Amino acid sequence: MVWEMAAGFFLTYVRDRKLRTAYIVMTSRTTGDLGPYESWITACGLPLCGDDDLLRAIAEASTTEEKGRSLVRAGIGAPLNPDNRYSQEFIESVSDASPEVRKSGIMAIGHAEWAPFRELLDAVAQQDPDARVRSLAKRMSTAFGEAGVGDA
Repeated sequence: MVWEMAAGFFLTYVRDRKLRTAYIVMTSRTTGDLGPYESWITACGLPLCGDDDLLRAIAEASTTEEKGRSLVRAGIGAPLNPDNRYSQEFIESVSDASPEVRKSGIMAIGHAEWAPFRELLDAVAQQDPDARVRSLAKRMSTAFGEAGVGDA
């Protein structure tokens, strides 16, 4: 469900059955005053996570499960355009020792939908030692192609 709250500013409600969670994403192509919307969200009792919160959660994750969940959240909350802070985390995640973290990194990349990651997905799809990770990377790369993400 998507609401256009003001010109160019959207709230999107997503219910993700696979992740067993629901979330609201605030999207804006401008950096105007988002304060009233942030206040409205927090007044509803929902946590508000900015870039620093999302990236810190990855760095502070103490278990594979926490790291995976933090990566996916970062992908969901990533900016519309590539950001080096997020890119570094996503790139590192697909080289992690844990296949579960690598899969979460691929999911994060899928949520961010940044064209430069199409090549990385293709490489992971061919080279990862775990068949499940390779399969997910291949499916994500195919989804990028179908959506036109990364096309010249």
